[in-house]
Amino acid sequence: ILLTGTPVENRMAELHHLLQLTTGRGTWGPKGAFRVRYAGAQPNPHGGLDDRAPTNVDELRERMRYHYLRRTPKDVSSLSLPRVQRSPVPVPMDAKAQKKLAELFEKADPAALHAMRLFQQTGTLPSAENHQAIKAIGKLRQAVSAHKLEATVATAVAHMEAYADDPRGGQLVIFTWTRTTAEKLETLLTAKAVGDAFAFAWCVTGELSQAARDRHIHNFRFACERGAPAVLVATYGALGVGVNLQCANGTIQHDMGWIPGELMQAEARVWRGGQERHVSSYWMIGEGTFDEYVIRTLLDKADEIAAGLGDHEPQQLREAFAAYAKLDAVADFDARLTAWQRNRI
Repeated sequence: ILLTGTPVENRMAELHHLLQLTTGRGTWGPKGAFRVRYAGAQPNPHGGLDDRAPTNVDELRERMRYHYLRRTPKDVSSLSLPRVQRSPVPVPMDAKAQKKLAELFEKADPAALHAMRLFQQTGTLPSAENHQAIKAIGKLRQAVSAHKLEATVATAVAHMEAYADDPRGGQLVIFTWTRTTAEKLETLLTAKAVGDAFAFAWCVTGELSQAARDRHIHNFRFACERGAPAVLVATYGALGVGVNLQCANGTIQHDMGWIPGELMQAEARVWRGGQERHVSSYWMIGEGTFDEYVIRTLLDKADEIAAGLGDHEPQQLREAFAAYAKLDAVADFDARLTAWQRNRI
């Protein structure tokens, strides 16, 4: 028996490994044949396969019927969760931030940008361009993440102030992409004035020892029990799964991750069984930046996973981004990237 909250993270082809393990190695045939049959894979110029979209979905579900059981909170009648309000928080890019992004584009190798586009469209990278693409993506995302720091701090303070008169107070868990961002947020939020009180803040990253991690989580829970304004900042890898933080009543996704299930699992640290309060979930979006490109990718992946497994993640993600005025135009960044690449070449 395999237990997982994310049977598929990006593409339907990932199911092949799990099915081979649970039903026998010869049951589903070679992975390439599986991808062609159920992931719509087609040959690419590099001699490999690119997964396009789920195919023969009814057949796949019928074959999986005796080996796969999927349950979400909505499927469990005994689990009554309070309402969660998912809200996008647009962060305009000022002249300084726009200049920084423009400089990164000018310095980037066109081959790296091409590889980055190929990766998002197909999930594969030419090996020779892999390092360049990852490096270009990292710099773009880090620049946007740094610009959003002040907006995230303001959002956190506003949330805590909204519960200043509530005996239970307002507490948040903030998820970030890197340790550097997490530590900066902790510094900015520590002792931040919240009404007549001051906020407590702790940071949990993968570099912490298990003892230090447990101590920070314990201190955060203790502050929640006392109704104090408190924030726990963590990287997705360090705290995105495996811990219950229902003592808080809000989450902030400071950075946009690539995996739909990873983001929803992070939110579920707070919005889960045992939660008694309304939960506010804030999603920070850099306007006109790589964030919009990631949003489109997230929604495409979630739709693909839903087509194959019948999950609810597309609905949840669309709730998070529904109020974002530019949702219908998130391909603008992709178009700008294409035009820039064509001009450089």
